[in-house]
Amino acid sequence: MRIDARGWIAGLLLVFFAAGALMAQEEETPPPAEPPEEPPQEEAVARPMKMFVELDMWYMQPVGTEYFVATEHNPGSSLETRVWDVAHGADWRPRYRLGYALDNGAGEFLGSYFSQDEQVDLTRSSPGNFVFGEIQAFQHYAGVFDDGLADAFEARTRTKIREWRIDFARSFLQGPRVRAKWLVGWREVNHLRQMEVDYFALNPSPDLFPPPLPPPSDAGPSLLPLPDETVNASTYGGRGPEVGVEFVLPFGKGEKFAVEAGATYAVLRGDLLQSYASFTGYYYTVNPLDPDYVSVILVPPYDEFIDPDDIRVKQCDPSTGVGCVTVGVQVATAQVSGSVLDAHLGFRWKVWKELEVLGGVRSSSYDNVGAFVIPAGPAPGATGTLNFETLEQKNLRVLYEGFYAGVAYRY
Repeated sequence: MRIDARGWIAGLLLVFFAAGALMAQEEETPPPAEPPEEPPQEEAVARPMKMFVELDMWYMQPVGTEYFVATEHNPGSSLETRVWDVAHGADWRPRYRLGYALDNGAGEFLGSYFSQDEQVDLTRSSPGNFVFGEIQAFQHYAGVFDDGLADAFEARTRTKIREWRIDFARSFLQGPRVRAKWLVGWREVNHLRQMEVDYFALNPSPDLFPPPLPPPSDAGPSLLPLPDETVNASTYGGRGPEVGVEFVLPFGKGEKFAVEAGATYAVLRGDLLQSYASFTGYYYTVNPLDPDYVSVILVPPYDEFIDPDDIRVKQCDPSTGVGCVTVGVQVATAQVSGSVLDAHLGFRWKVWKELEVLGGVRSSSYDNVGAFVIPAGPAPGATGTLNFETLEQKNLRVLYEGFYAGVAYRY
């Protein structure tokens, strides 16, 4: 059989071109469409800050004010002398606290305010029994018989404190069982200590103070004994930096209950003003030619009172100062250093969402924020001359301690 070479060549070319066309068609076929890209999701933006408010009531009592107002002597035993002091009772006082927390654990700002103003009185009397020692009065002519004794007294005291704090706190320990943060800040303290005491002679002994009383005649002056009066006060205002640490120990599922504890120490520097005033008096007779001139200072027993017509007998006149002994001292000290040490131990219980109930014990010790100054009384010199230039001064540490309970809310 004769093979036509041209036919084979033509057939091969036809097959080649057909295959090339098919391959070209496959190459020109567009690839399947890719699924459209999803738009990028926006990242959640965290809240830049959190705030909380806290209010607790502190059932506290000040200790260390040293309001010693009088002594009481036991006539049957000289070794049983009692010292009367004004003791402050415990009372509820509010304490406010605000917080402003930064995002991502950067820290938080804290502010707090506390104030207390308490006035307490003390009165004792034993008419006719002069057993109360006038320990706050200047001893020159103190007491109706110039012996520094009274048969009654009335004391009025006032203790006042105000405190502001601004702190920055940041966590330094974050664990499943304990969390802790340090804090630094600024504290300002104002403190007032004031005591007023009046000493009376309600019923002088007729042996030393013969009747008639009051006035020996309608024209004569009243000879009823005037009370001896004293005022002792100090005012402090200081400010300075503070540092502290606080711990939280959570318990239970969801950490709804936690025990907390903390301590803060502040170094203060401020001004302290102390003042003292005493008012006593004596009986005297006037010069017949000059009624404003003291002729003779009388001493017990006052026999001059027996004569009801003797109108020359007078006593201290506060309006003129004749017959009166008024002593005043004022000490102003700048840049007095003081300190405050706070400590607390308590709990927090999350009762609903971000509402917490809290409670515990708290103690705050204020050093050198109170003081008293008093003349120590006249002292006889070598020649018998009385020396009045003696002074007693003492700085005080006042402690405020007690229980607290309150609520806090975060939002």
